Amino acid sequence: MTHRKRSVELVAEMLDITPQEVSPLLLKVFIFLHEAGHALDYIQNFMAKEVHCTSKTPKANATAAWSHRFETEMNLLPVPNITPSGLKAKIDFANEIAGLDSLNDLSTNSEIVRLAKEEPQALLREQEEAYKAGESEQRADAFAVAVIQRHKLIELLRD
Repeated sequence: MTHRKRSVELVAEMLDITPQEVSPLLLKVFIFLHEAGHALDYIQNFMAKEVHCTSKTPKANATAAWSHRFETEMNLLPVPNITPSGLKAKIDFANEIAGLDSLNDLSTNSEIVRLAKEEPQALLREQEEAYKAGESEQRADAFAVAVIQRHKLIELLRD
């Protein structure tokens, strides 16, 4: 639970509980439901619109629109086009094996490179929060929270 500490904190905030109340099982269920929320978002907000169009390729059009939204959101991150877990892996690899100079190509923004080298936790926090603020993540999170709260899973999934 320490690998993605900010994720645990964000899940706790969404569920209106303390981070200590987020058990490993509750986090796993949240992640599963979050991913199901992405599927629901695709079906409701992209596929459903295309089914009513006269296009001969509604699935391809829906997938292209969904992918475009994701790519746009990823481009807006402090370190574009890399997930928070991917960024953490890159920073960890630089610290443990490759050396900090391997982070020089992380961004053309010198402040981002400096943060990656000197204050990696601050950069990872920024990346995580920006990632979670995207519409795709917001919809998936909202679905997960709604299911967990509706079925009172917090109480059931405590350690």
